[in-house]
Amino acid sequence: MNHAVHTLHVGDNLPVLQTLPDGSVDLIYTDPPYNTGSDFAYRDRHGAGAGRHAAWVEMMRPRLVEARRVLADHGALFISIDDNEMAHLRLLLDEVFGEEQFIAQIVVNLNAKGRQLGPWFATSHEYLLVFARDIEACRLDATSAHTVLESDFPGLPTTAVATGCCRCATPTRSSTP
Repeated sequence: MNHAVHTLHVGDNLPVLQTLPDGSVDLIYTDPPYNTGSDFAYRDRHGAGAGRHAAWVEMMRPRLVEARRVLADHGALFISIDDNEMAHLRLLLDEVFGEEQFIAQIVVNLNAKGRQLGPWFATSHEYLLVFARDIEACRLDATSAHTVLESDFPGLPTTAVATGCCRCATPTRSSTP
């Protein structure tokens, strides 16, 4: 009988990742600092001006290299991020994991009314980026006919809902009314 061992590691992910053997992790979820000026476990707002993005990327790079190293071939990385570093993180993940390992950019709705964090538009979402260690071996299955509710897709024909898949952000709209 095979008994799976499940562990949760919490802390600054670089020192934790460095203690794990190669290929020993099935799934990694990380919520890095968003470079917004908050002061918590990490010193946020790395650098000043455009240099703060480069400093943030250099803080993230070794963590993502280690994450890739410890992921099993069938494993996946889930990483939360907001607009402050979204573009930089996506490019860094493409570099470290490879563009072909990209699975999804999921929009996570946090507050439908939005939250005013600056002088411009109120934001209502963040992102969850998903990358595979090896897209061909990845055992991530995001499809389930048992949890899709047609009421989640008002105005879409039933066939469009049924044909949605994990590779598509939204089902295709039919041209018929």
